Amino acid sequence: MWKLLKKTKPPQSEKNRILFIYPHNPRNKIYVEPLFEKLKGLNIFAVDVNRGSSILNINVLREKAKDDKINHLLLEDYVSLRDCLKVRVKKYKMARLWRSVKKMDDFKKIESQISLYFNIRARDHMRSIVAIDNIVESVKPRIAVTPVETSEFDKGLFLACQKRGVPCIGIQHGLIKDLRCVHDKDEISLKKVSPDYCPIPTKTAVFGENDKEFLIKHGNYPAESVVVTGNQRDDRMFNEKSRYNKESICKKLALNPKRKIIVFATDPDIKKEKSINLIKTISNSINNNIQFLIKVHPGESEEIYRKIVKNNNINAIITKHDVYEVLYICDALLNVKSAIGLETTIMDTPIITLNFSGKVPDYIDYTEKGVGLEAKNREELKKVINLVLYDEKTKQKLKEARGSYVYEHCYKIDGKASERIANLINSI
Repeated sequence: MWKLLKKTKPPQSEKNRILFIYPHNPRNKIYVEPLFEKLKGLNIFAVDVNRGSSILNINVLREKAKDDKINHLLLEDYVSLRDCLKVRVKKYKMARLWRSVKKMDDFKKIESQISLYFNIRARDHMRSIVAIDNIVESVKPRIAVTPVETSEFDKGLFLACQKRGVPCIGIQHGLIKDLRCVHDKDEISLKKVSPDYCPIPTKTAVFGENDKEFLIKHGNYPAESVVVTGNQRDDRMFNEKSRYNKESICKKLALNPKRKIIVFATDPDIKKEKSINLIKTISNSINNNIQFLIKVHPGESEEIYRKIVKNNNINAIITKHDVYEVLYICDALLNVKSAIGLETTIMDTPIITLNFSGKVPDYIDYTEKGVGLEAKNREELKKVINLVLYDEKTKQKLKEARGSYVYEHCYKIDGKASERIANLINSI
């Protein structure tokens, strides 16, 4: 299908080839293409990678097929029948390993963490690793760049590049303070290719000093391999914020701009039952003068949440509207553990962390750093909502803390993060 669509063929120069991982989801276009603009003159090979779904969007493929400036590659085109047979053999070996793991004494303690990987994800990852290795061998890039730096797929890219001495840049895409970024000192290497080592990028572009410090201290990344650039996604927020108008945005969302607005940001990692309880608790914690908007994560369906509010007789607006416009008009964001909290602080909006389970990860430090408040139950939530919306002393205290927090976590909000990342790419 891709070969039928792809009628234009950009120049195939051997010089200055850059291999760029381009996530298939159409929402990534507004973040990736400004970076392409900064890399004009270079020979970009953009690999379409469909993360989290087996279904390709034909409209996305059509648009990329028309591009006569960038060489768009489809990951699936680089897996041969022989490769598929090799993956199948590996899968059988994994199945045998899985059976032996299930016999371990403490298996029940780890089953929920690793069963999904062994049963489903391992095969897809093996196929992707083979494909990206074939692409690196075929394209022979001067450098490789990925806008996601911690996934199994990207580890495969780093490995393929290390094998051939090709430098690689990983760009931070979200909160990275979890176990995927934590490594023992002798576990990682920028050059050695061995099952004993976890491959990392030659350079990692991070949002702020806070992330750099974490990767060096807990990830044991070499200090010179981590570069603070800011978040390229924040460039659009900076460039468009001056054009935002609360009245017009509220009109689009059927909201009253004169009444308070609270937003609950959904998270696909939270189980449905928990999401229902959270939404019900929020609804029961606000008065009739407060408008309740549920901002649905891009990876989730609005219909799920429409059914939740309908079945529970909850008055709420469900939307996938532009996240920056939503944050611009809201008076408080309610959140469990998503990176949307960083964008909320940039928009100078207070955060309420919902910690009803008492298990919010340590890296969710909005309360600790004074840019938000935490609620552990319904009674606390009512109190916290009233403080954030109506208590001037609380609002001022939170506002004062946001300035330093934004710099530590997001660096400069000046619309130039893409430029700094492009300069990093060009410097290698």
